[in-house]
Amino acid sequence: MSKKLNHELAQIFKKLSAIYKLRGTKDRFRALAYQRAYRTIDGLGKDMREYIHVCKTKPLCTGSAEV
Repeated sequence: MSKKLNHELAQIFKKLSAIYKLRGTKDRFRALAYQRAYRTIDGLGKDMREYIHVCKTKPLCTGSAEV
Protein backbone atom coordinates (compact mmCIF):
# COMPACT_ATOMS: atom_id res chain seq x y z
CA MET A 1 0.00 0.00 0.00
CA SER A 2 1.21 3.50 -0.72
CA LYS A 3 0.99 6.68 1.29
CA LYS A 4 -0.65 8.46 -1.65
CA LEU A 5 -4.04 8.23 0.06
CA ASN A 6 -2.60 9.97 3.13
CA HIS A 7 -1.26 12.83 1.03
CA GLU A 8 -4.53 13.25 -0.88
CA LEU A 9 -6.57 13.21 2.32
CA ALA A 10 -4.16 15.66 3.96
CA GLN A 11 -4.56 18.05 1.02
CA ILE A 12 -8.34 18.03 1.50
CA PHE A 13 -7.93 18.95 5.17
CA LYS A 14 -5.38 21.62 4.21
CA LYS A 15 -7.90 23.22 1.83
CA LEU A 16 -10.62 23.10 4.48
CA SER A 17 -8.25 24.81 6.91
CA ALA A 18 -7.57 27.57 4.39
CA ILE A 19 -11.29 28.08 3.78
CA TYR A 20 -12.01 28.44 7.49
CA LYS A 21 -9.07 30.85 7.91
CA LEU A 22 -10.59 33.06 5.22
CA ARG A 23 -13.90 33.10 7.08
CA GLY A 24 -12.26 34.96 9.95
CA THR A 25 -11.99 34.73 13.71
CA LYS A 26 -15.37 33.05 14.10
CA ASP A 27 -13.92 29.82 12.65
CA ARG A 28 -10.37 30.21 13.97
CA PHE A 29 -10.40 27.05 16.10
CA ARG A 30 -11.96 24.98 13.34
CA ALA A 31 -9.21 26.15 10.97
CA LEU A 32 -6.57 25.15 13.52
CA ALA A 33 -8.17 21.72 13.97
CA TYR A 34 -8.11 21.05 10.22
CA GLN A 35 -4.53 22.31 10.06
CA ARG A 36 -3.51 19.89 12.84
CA ALA A 37 -5.34 17.07 11.07
CA TYR A 38 -3.63 17.60 7.72
CA ARG A 39 -0.19 17.79 9.30
CA THR A 40 -0.81 14.61 11.29
CA ILE A 41 -2.20 12.65 8.35
CA ASP A 42 0.53 13.78 5.97
CA GLY A 43 3.18 12.74 8.50
CA LEU A 44 1.85 9.23 9.14
CA GLY A 45 4.40 6.48 8.62
CA LYS A 46 1.88 4.03 7.16
CA ASP A 47 -0.98 4.12 4.71
CA MET A 48 -4.15 5.40 6.41
CA ARG A 49 -6.00 2.17 5.56
CA GLU A 50 -3.64 0.23 7.83
CA TYR A 51 -4.65 2.37 10.81
CA ILE A 52 -8.33 1.96 9.97
CA HIS A 53 -7.89 -1.82 9.79
CA VAL A 54 -6.25 -1.88 13.22
CA CYS A 55 -9.04 0.22 14.74
CA LYS A 56 -11.65 -2.14 13.33
CA THR A 57 -9.97 -5.14 14.95
CA LYS A 58 -8.91 -3.69 18.33
CA PRO A 59 -11.33 -2.36 20.96
CA LEU A 60 -8.78 0.28 22.06
CA CYS A 61 -9.63 2.43 19.06
CA THR A 62 -13.10 3.40 20.21
CA GLY A 63 -14.31 6.94 19.88
CA SER A 64 -17.25 9.07 18.89
CA ALA A 65 -16.61 8.73 15.13
CA GLU A 66 -17.74 5.74 13.12
CA VAL A 67 -15.30 4.07 10.74
